[in-house]
Amino acid sequence: MAYLFRALVVYLVLLVFLFISSSTTTTAAGARELRINVKVTKSFVYEVCSQTRNINFCVDVLRSDPRTETSDLFGLGSIANNLAIINATDTQNYITDLFNNATLDQKDHFHMCSLDYQFIISDFKQAADKMRHSDYKETNTLAIDAINRASDCENVFLSPPVIQSPLTQRNKNLGDLADILAAVSKRLS
Repeated sequence: MAYLFRALVVYLVLLVFLFISSSTTTTAAGARELRINVKVTKSFVYEVCSQTRNINFCVDVLRSDPRTETSDLFGLGSIANNLAIINATDTQNYITDLFNNATLDQKDHFHMCSLDYQFIISDFKQAADKMRHSDYKETNTLAIDAINRASDCENVFLSPPVIQSPLTQRNKNLGDLADILAAVSKRLS
């Protein structure tokens, strides 16, 4: 009888423990899901964009994309990442054209920027995968790396032979898109 009583107590304790841990997990998962799946309003877009370095750019970019109206926070990150991949790929192609028409002295600058943009494109592709797997901290790290690489590309033109960067606006736009992704991924983590 004592054996049955102990077994019953152990069983009940395990049952209570499982119930509590599954409730906590469900609650945490539910809270995370609620945070991610909240539909985006204009004020929410502004709230997210207020955490970027170029608020007006962020608001304009997100509001001009028709997907924003039906997106949640995760969707905003996906939009920013998608636009960043398009921007980076277009800039990479532009750099190739510049390289092909550059003087021998200038080719090094464009070659270095081309390498930076290869890494940037890779960063954004990895960020898309990390977001799909809810690894928002790594998404943030990749977005910040892209910002730094765009800045590195811009700074290449300050080394001899110093020339006016033909990529200033493109590097700035890319950095601003990456900054949107960084702000969203920070909120998601």
